[in-house]
Amino acid sequence: MSQTWVIKDTAYAEDIGEISVSFSCNGSSYDTFVMSMVDSVNCVLTYKNGSAETEVGYMEMGIMTAIEWNDAAYKTLIFDTAPTGALLTWLQSNADKTADTEPTDPDPGGDDGDDRGEDPIVIGGTMFLVIDGVEIEDLEEGDYTAYEEELGVSERMISGRRIEEIRATIWHVEISSSAISAEKMATLNAKFQASRRHQLFFLPSTGGTELISGWFHLTERPQPALERWWDDGPVWTDYTLHFEEIDGHDPA
Repeated sequence: MSQTWVIKDTAYAEDIGEISVSFSCNGSSYDTFVMSMVDSVNCVLTYKNGSAETEVGYMEMGIMTAIEWNDAAYKTLIFDTAPTGALLTWLQSNADKTADTEPTDPDPGGDDGDDRGEDPIVIGGTMFLVIDGVEIEDLEEGDYTAYEEELGVSERMISGRRIEEIRATIWHVEISSSAISAEKMATLNAKFQASRRHQLFFLPSTGGTELISGWFHLTERPQPALERWWDDGPVWTDYTLHFEEIDGHDPA
């Protein structure tokens, strides 16, 4: 069974060294998780695959209060098997474990592939949404919905009888945040600028407990309004997002 962990925004770096473990993240596969001091101040996180290395974040110890990530997508890790030892201890303090599930191919395979995976992840709770590795927190029923739409054809036969055939089903995921921080909005907007494809992990808003994943297009860019200005920055309202699944899945 694989495990999915989402590292928290408040995660604190520790010098745990190199740990051999197979995992996927942000569409790539890795065989080594590294978090170690590179000098007297900087603790650097690196994901390795053979000789290839990807530096994903760092923290200046004693100066910064949390890890600074090169890309928030690097915070979502899907381990082929359950982590153990020092890595597990660190994850338990600095990440949220979403579920155990059968491993799936992390390679999205282009716009024509089906990337939903065969087996949904089962977790507790009623609201959960991650967009490109960015967790959307404090969602309420009125702020969020995720539903399926059936796609098909309808034809009138010579006999007069109408035939309907369902060809596929796609997910729609919508949020309308009543208050979003400028920092979180800037992080999401950077994701939307960087790519037209966005990976979502989410729970159906109907109260199901199966975590769904897939690749989506954002149908329209958000147009938020400034609500108020606190000492630590602006807060925006009416931040609305509508995602539509790229590749339809077979109807149930």
